[in-house]
Amino acid sequence: MRRNAPQQEIDEALMAPDTGTGALAERALDYEAYDYVMRHADPELLPEDERVIEQGKIGRAVDAFTRTEEPVAIAQGAFFLATGVWPLLHMPSFEAVTGPKTDRWLVKTVGVLVTVAGAAITSAGLRRRITPETRLLAMASSIGLAAIDIVYARRKRISRIYLLDAAAEAGLMVAWLTALSKQPDELEPVAA
Repeated sequence: MRRNAPQQEIDEALMAPDTGTGALAERALDYEAYDYVMRHADPELLPEDERVIEQGKIGRAVDAFTRTEEPVAIAQGAFFLATGVWPLLHMPSFEAVTGPKTDRWLVKTVGVLVTVAGAAITSAGLRRRITPETRLLAMASSIGLAAIDIVYARRKRISRIYLLDAAAEAGLMVAWLTALSKQPDELEPVAA
């Protein structure tokens, strides 16, 4: 059976002599390859220094840190999916709650963008792949949508019901900031 190139390089990195702490990470193709090694490799095949990281407090704490962000990403993604797809599926009910719209094409455009962002954020949370880019997308989207809701609701250009959306976006920001504020040494160890 022929292995694909990334898997073959991972296997070669596992068998290569170690040159110091983090050598395996430097040899890995990218974060996903390193993550694959740390999650799936037989600890006996890992160089000694990587085994210490894998089985020690650092590895468990970093894993726990990632897990604090996953529920936030999944919740925000689901919220974005629901609110983004709503005007696409049933504009009359959307307008009944949020008020009449003059530019329905613009509402649908925003709906598509929010739906796509929701799908990406949800996928990252479910796959345990919360990258800096995912955090940026999630947090900046919440800040931007909340700002638009507040500014235009105060100017009476959109219904005051959008202030509820701004509150939800603020809640998501608090959840992200809470998850980000937890340092790995403050987290409970995760069972290996």
